[in-house]
Amino acid sequence: AQEGGRLHPDDPGFRVRIGECQRQLGRVQSALHNARSALELAPDHARALLLAAAAAADLGQSELAQDYLDGISVLVPQERWDLLGMARVLIQCGRGTEARNLLTPLLAQESTRVPAARELAELRLATGDADGAIDIYQSLAPSEAGDSAIRVRLAELLLAERRLDEAYETGKALIRDSPQSASGPLVLGTVYYLRELWSACVEQCQASLQRDPKSIAGRTLLSRVLMRQGRYTEAIPWLKGLVDGDWLNLETLLMLAECHLELNQNQEALTLLERARILYPASESPHLLTARLHLALNRPDWAIDSYRCALKINPKHALALNNLASLIVSREAWTASELEEAYQLAVAAWNLHPGNPEIADTLGWVEVLRGNHGHAHPLLSYA
Repeated sequence: AQEGGRLHPDDPGFRVRIGECQRQLGRVQSALHNARSALELAPDHARALLLAAAAAADLGQSELAQDYLDGISVLVPQERWDLLGMARVLIQCGRGTEARNLLTPLLAQESTRVPAARELAELRLATGDADGAIDIYQSLAPSEAGDSAIRVRLAELLLAERRLDEAYETGKALIRDSPQSASGPLVLGTVYYLRELWSACVEQCQASLQRDPKSIAGRTLLSRVLMRQGRYTEAIPWLKGLVDGDWLNLETLLMLAECHLELNQNQEALTLLERARILYPASESPHLLTARLHLALNRPDWAIDSYRCALKINPKHALALNNLASLIVSREAWTASELEEAYQLAVAAWNLHPGNPEIADTLGWVEVLRGNHGHAHPLLSYA
């Protein structure tokens, strides 16, 4: 597609095709750029508008996605891709009724029945009906045994709903019907992970990676279970392969930073956390792990600053509220206003998670410091 684009720079079709490939590869921002380039050449190009809408929806820019959808003036009903793609973007934008109206006629056509049913399942999932989505995928799985993607998606939903017995059977079916696929062992490995059967999980991860050595999900799950076993040194090479490659994400950055932190390799952890804060400014997670690092280095004031940064991003993070309250009153000297702040933080954490013993302990101790022993006693007894 790129070669065609070089030979025919004024043809918007090549730019759209490049963008579609980029979106499939997860390079969504580049896909949106190519869609916009195509629209500069042909403002009414329906497929470019649809790609732009899909990419914008992937990036969470729903208003922009809806603007592109509204700009599609010509659709070719015979093109299954256009109707299914438009329905998919409508679902992402929360326009479920319109999506359902597009998909329903496609269920009656043999060539479009399965993909339309899959989109309807995703619509149910988007509206909070996970069981309904699972029912649709379960109805498709036996008749489409050769389509492993259906079973893989079914397994993902079952795992998300903690329906582990059904997920296990789906993984076994994947291994039976697609023995060379990495997905079946990965599903079984995830079931074992959720059941805290670490050795069995490692075995299935290794089986998955033998089938697909580049599997991102397989590497991530193996790293996670190695960390749960305290095998941080073994997890680091797997995570570095992800962080240094094209598949960098917040989860792998934080997992790698945590490995270094657990091994007292604090400078490496700090470098990774600085990178995470820059790349993902809307996430509180890098600040929370940075606070842990500062505490490990006996820098409580720096940890307090990190918790404050986390709470600016997510004011209702109970762990950050609780830990900040605890740190404020754990210092050698604190003022009356700081004690009051710690009290307000601890109360907010307790209101978010009543019954949490760690928060009860913090709030009870703050009440002791405030002289409210009657309030403190039941909290500390509970903790």
